[in-house]
Order: sequence, then structure tokens, then C-alpha cells
Amino acid sequence: MAVVFIHGVPETPSVWNDLRGRIDRPTTALRLPGFGSPRPAHLDGKEAYADWLANELRAFGEPVDLVGHDWGAHLVMRIVSAYDVPVRSWVSDVAHGWHPDYQWHEAATLFQKTPNCWRRCAPRPSAAPASGTSSAPGG
Repeated sequence: MAVVFIHGVPETPSVWNDLRGRIDRPTTALRLPGFGSPRPAHLDGKEAYADWLANELRAFGEPVDLVGHDWGAHLVMRIVSAYDVPVRSWVSDVAHGWHPDYQWHEAATLFQKTPNCWRRCAPRPSAAPASGTSSAPGG
């Protein structure tokens, strides 16, 4: 059973190379068309990309463990919630739940400072919780 990785924006499958090298079973990092290569004209929106991904996953012929990051994570969530594809398990990192010590890369910090960007809707991490407490909602 393979682990299939879907990258984010503006990345390419190489973002997964280090992790893939640490996994002791078959892995595949799919390249979203238009990222590091020309975008085919028929891929004109998120549903077209979801259709493309569903077809790629069906080609494995068996269930896969699916991992998505950033924009790829949105596609993963769409696939597992709306498509009949062979997925055994899935992981997605788009829940906007960042660790309080997470360090944003320089481009992201510029984006965060832009008025009316998506970041204004996500709360900024507060000070670390006192020892023995949880920062999770309800915890």
C-alpha cells in the first residue's frame, strides 16, 4: 500500500523528498499540473483539480494513505469527502491550528501583514499556556 503526497502552493513534489526518504514503504509525490510545469487549459478550477486527483488515485488500483499540504490538503479533504476513491487513511494540514512556536517563513509574514488577507480571520498564537495546561480548544 502506497503513501501518496500532494504538495501545496507554490511548491512542487520535492517538498516531500526528506519525509519520503524516511518511510519504509512505497511512496509517490504527485505533481499538481501547473506547478513547475504548464497548466493544462482544462484544469480551470478547484473541481477540475479534484477530478484530476481522483483519477490519479484510482490508477493505483488499491487504497492509498493520502497526505496533503496547503492547497494539496484542500484537495485531499475534497477527495475524501466527495469522491469514490480508494483511500485507506488521510492527513490534511489546513485546519488553521498552528503550534504557538511555529515560525512563519519570510514570504508568509509579508502576506500576513497585507490588509484583508486570510490571516486576519485566524487568531494569532497567544502566549504559551502555563505548564500542565492544554492549548487545545476545550482542553
